[in-house]
Order: sequence, then C-alpha cells, then structure tokens
Amino acid sequence: MMGKRVLYLALALALVTGAVACSETPVPQDEPENQEPEEVVLSPEDAFDIAVKWLREEYRTIVPEEGTAWTSEEMPVIGPGGDPLVGAAKMHIYSDEWDAMVYWAVVAPQYLEYVIVLKNPLKGWRWTGSVTGIEGEVIEEEPLAEVSMRSSEVLAGTFVTNSPTFLFDGIPDTLELTDKAQARCPYCWVFTFEFDSAAAGYGDRTGQELAQVITHHVAVVTAETGDVTSAILDGKWNMLQQKML
Repeated sequence: MMGKRVLYLALALALVTGAVACSETPVPQDEPENQEPEEVVLSPEDAFDIAVKWLREEYRTIVPEEGTAWTSEEMPVIGPGGDPLVGAAKMHIYSDEWDAMVYWAVVAPQYLEYVIVLKNPLKGWRWTGSVTGIEGEVIEEEPLAEVSMRSSEVLAGTFVTNSPTFLFDGIPDTLELTDKAQARCPYCWVFTFEFDSAAAGYGDRTGQELAQVITHHVAVVTAETGDVTSAILDGKWNMLQQKML
C-alpha cells in the first residue's frame, strides 16, 4: 500500500514539474506586420541626374555626355520687388558646356516637383521639363531643340503682352515689332516692341488716379537661349523687376 502511495506521489511531482516547465517556456511574440519602406525624397541634384539620364535615353545625341562634371550652387529666388521669395528655391547646376536651373517650391514631399531648364548656350540647345520629388517621374514640357530667332521673337512678344503695364491698359491693336537684332552672344537677340496705353504710368495701377491720356511705350527685350534676361520700357522702367531704373 505504501509502495502505491509513493508511486502516486512521484507521478504527481512529475506532472507539477512539467507544468512549471511549460509555464516558464517563453511565449513566441507575434512578428511585426510587414511595414512599407519609407518614401525617399529626391534632392534637386538627384532629380537633375534623373532628367539627364532620361534625355540620354530619349535623344541619344546632343545631350550631356556620361561622366560630365557638374557643379551645383543653391541660389535665392528674388521676386519682382527685389526681395527673396519665401517658400521658393532654385539651384544652378552647370558644366563646361551645359547650364541648368532647377526650381522648386518648399512643400510637402507628395507635392514636390522640380522644374528643370537645361540649355547649351554655345550650341543653342534648350530643354524644359520636371521631375516629381518622390517617384522621379520625368515630364517633358519643352522638347530638346535649337533656339531660333523666330522662337525668341515669340518669347519676347509674349513677355511684353503679359507684362503688368500692357495687361493693365495696353491697347492690343497698337502692338508692333519695330526692330530686331543679333546680340553679342550666340543665340541672343534684342527685340523692340512699341504699343500704346490708355493711361500714363507703369505696372498695375489699380486704385491709382490716372491721367486718361494715350501714352506711347517702347519696350526693348533681350532674349538669351530662350530666356528673357533684360526688358526695359521707355528707357526707365525695369519690366523684370517691376520698378524704375
């Protein structure tokens, strides 16, 4: 009888010991759910490199060669009044032969887009496009092409008609191109436009008391490789900065 009790006690101790051992076994933790990788936001240099690679694939020739050494400089964005524009940024990226400006707004990554203007001032080539800040998608705005006098004339004329002075009270039927000439640099031209306004003064004169008199204006606009670099109205009004000289 005593032997059976000892046997039962031994079995009970074995069961208790096993239960304790099981309770001490670490419970496996649930593995964390698969997390999506963080979005990588492109820098302006990264976006520029993507654009140049895209150009090599699309055009193959007349594009920056592989191994081109680039220099980049971030620059302030100056508004029409001469003050820096808050929330806007640009970078100058250039080599011995090519010159590019990269523009972007300081916004949330999902809205970030780099606008790129790439040109070769010596050979007259120009391309404009944009690269999204996260996906790196290239969107071509202006195909790679050689700048001509005709395209520069259209650019200069559009600049004049979109200027505040002309938009405010310029008389469209009076706009006339009166002169055009080659400037001192390659692919640079100077255009002279003349037009009449219904009142005196310059810029947007909303709310001002104006002399209602027909005023004749002469605008001298310089275009260099597809960009307006100077625009002077009547020899005294800076049309780019919207202020008197």
